[in-house]
Parts: sequence; structure tokens; C-alpha cells
Amino acid sequence: MADINETLAPVATPTPVNGSRSLFATTLRHPAAWLFAGLYVLSVIYLIVSGHANFLVLTLSQLTFTVISLLIVLPLTRNAPAPAWEEARPTPTWKLWLQLVLALVSVVVALIGFFALTPLVLKLGVPLRVYQITFALLAEVVIPLIVVVLLGANLREVGFGRGYHSWRVAGALALVFLLVSGILFLAGWAAPGTLLGNAILSFFTAGLPEETLVRGIFMTRLCRLFGTPWGICLSALIFGLLHLGNFLGGVNLPTALAISIIGNAVGGLGAAIIFLRTRNLLAGVVTHSIADSVSLPIQVLLKPFI
Repeated sequence: MADINETLAPVATPTPVNGSRSLFATTLRHPAAWLFAGLYVLSVIYLIVSGHANFLVLTLSQLTFTVISLLIVLPLTRNAPAPAWEEARPTPTWKLWLQLVLALVSVVVALIGFFALTPLVLKLGVPLRVYQITFALLAEVVIPLIVVVLLGANLREVGFGRGYHSWRVAGALALVFLLVSGILFLAGWAAPGTLLGNAILSFFTAGLPEETLVRGIFMTRLCRLFGTPWGICLSALIFGLLHLGNFLGGVNLPTALAISIIGNAVGGLGAAIIFLRTRNLLAGVVTHSIADSVSLPIQVLLKPFI
């Protein structure tokens, strides 16, 4: 009979989260952080050398919002305890892998079903937005959560438990949204109703679904398998890859990869740190929804420079 220590996932050394200095000191020394930084620098160099430096401007708004979000979140969560997944009961390594793989498979199968059923749904007169929201919630929230919970995970460790100052952080980020929205409105660049509508739509189609899938499920499984620094960086890169299709229509694959790394992956890195510090998905969902809402008019403004 195998020793129980051989069948359970190795216990990763907890990432210190009792202060922004210790968090970043630990993260910056880790190979995962250097890998992410290296990919970022290589992506920037590639875009410049390949004549696509204009896309650096496009990702500037996302980088700026990520930095601002972290400057707000880190002080508010200075004495945060260890993340919830580090307090979860020991789980066999094979079961963590199974949770990860089956959650991914369920999303792929649902995505295939989405495209296969779209003509029929439209023919029946179902509004496309309603269909998109329903699909996003089922494919990225309900089904993956059912899969991992049936395989032994609990809702608390995947971000649906009590947070640490998560309401305070979400409120502070909402104030940033109001400030940016006010600036865009006064400048005549966006109407308040449009920004609010974008935020609500993003909540149902991107904020809640993507944070649940990428941070709540993928990141926590990766953190338990490989340790927190690797889980943060790998989940951020996965988040970038999931947005690859946004760029493939107009550029080749290497360029799309570079854009997704310096844009979406950086946003994913910020969201991962927010999840780590607040212990649940609330603040990350709010941040994601806000970022999507204000980034749309900002990207329109940046179009002349691209």
C-alpha cells in the first residue's frame, strides 16, 4: 500500500501575505515571477521589432488600471491571512489534476455546444445577449463548480467563502469606477448609462464567469499543485491565452500571443493578487467588470494611435 505522503499533493510553502513588502519580496525572487517577466519583456521586444509597437498603446490602459487597482488593494489588505486554499484539507494529487482537467474539458465541450446551438437559438428568436449570458454562467461557473465540488473541492477554497476586507476593496474600486466614469462623461467620451450598462453586462459575461473559472478553479488547483507563485503566474498566462481570439482576426499568431501577454495576462496577474489578498472572488469580479466597462471607451480614444 502506498504511503499517504506519496498520494497527496505536496504541501506548498505558503506565500507570505502579511504585508505588501513580504509578498512582493517573496514573489520577485521566485522563478515563476522571472518567467512571467521574461515573457513580458520578450513580448514587448517582439512587438517593437515586428513593427507592431502601436499595440503597446492599446494595452497601456489595462496596465494602468491594474497598477492602480493593486495600489488600492495592497494597503487595504496589508495583514491578510493565508489564502483559503492553503487551509483546505489534504487532497490526492491525482484528484487535483482530475479537477483541473475535467473543469477545462467541461468548458471546451460547452464552447463547442455554444457554437453548434447558436443558429438554432437565433432561429427560435432568443436574444443573443441572453444566450451569451446564459452560456457564460453555465459553462464557466455552474458546470465547472459542480465538477470540482463533486471531486472533493469546497466552495470556500475556490473563492465563495468569507473574504478578507473584500467589501472594503470592492467599494474602493467602485469609487475609482465612478471617478473614471465622471472624467469620461465630462470629457464627452462616454455616457454614464453606457458605462453602467457595460459594467453590468461584463459582470455576467466576463467578470463572474472568468474570475470563477480562472482564479477560483484553475488558479487554486495550480497553487495547490505547484505552490502559490506558480499558481498566480500560470493562471495569469492562461487568462491571457483565453483572450487570444480577440486579436487573431487582425494579426498573426505570434503577434496575438504577445498582445495577450502584455495586456490580458498582466490584468490576470493583478486579479490573481487581488484574489490572493482578499480570499474570495468578490473584489476580483468587481475589478474585472469595471475594467471592461471603462476600457471600451478608452480603447476607442486610443484607436488613432494604433
